[in-house]
Amino acid sequence: MTTLVAPLTGESLETIQSLARNVFLDGECYAFAIGLSRGLGWSMVGLMEGPVIRHALAYNPKKPSGLGVLYDVRGKLALNEPELGNPFHHRPPYILREVTEDDLRAVRPVHERSIAMAGRMAEAMWPHLPWKQGLAVRAKAFADALAALSREHGFWIRSPYDTMRPILSEAHGDERGYTIRILDDGMAYTIDRRLTDA
Repeated sequence: MTTLVAPLTGESLETIQSLARNVFLDGECYAFAIGLSRGLGWSMVGLMEGPVIRHALAYNPKKPSGLGVLYDVRGKLALNEPELGNPFHHRPPYILREVTEDDLRAVRPVHERSIAMAGRMAEAMWPHLPWKQGLAVRAKAFADALAALSREHGFWIRSPYDTMRPILSEAHGDERGYTIRILDDGMAYTIDRRLTDA
């Protein structure tokens, strides 16, 4: 395996963290917890306000610390950390209850598009977590296979300029294959996907 997956850093990471917090801390926290749960195979808990699930978080049930470490859009939070409940005006000790997707959906609708976006953002923010089949996992497997194919045939995909990078795009179902075109100097080719209507 030769593929290096470079994580987001600096301003790019700060931008996605800020955007995610604005959307998924209060209001869409259910979608974020479900995105983490699906992507990592983790369980979820609800921060309870009487019978109401006020906030949803995910945790790794296989870790020895169990419920000691929770994740929401802010990242890793300790169970009795004041920060966990601050945005919701809760103070420790918190009342937490194990919840499922069905429990969360019984409170209000949770849209698949929001769950998918939450999972993608979480994966971009925390690539070190053990994602099962996330976008980065699939892209790395593709790039590893492409590197083997490149070695076999002696062709490598590259960008003509350092400021212009090739894009690896997720399939949308309307791709027919690739189009390659020889450059004017006759020394290399461009490559791009070809869509059904192209």
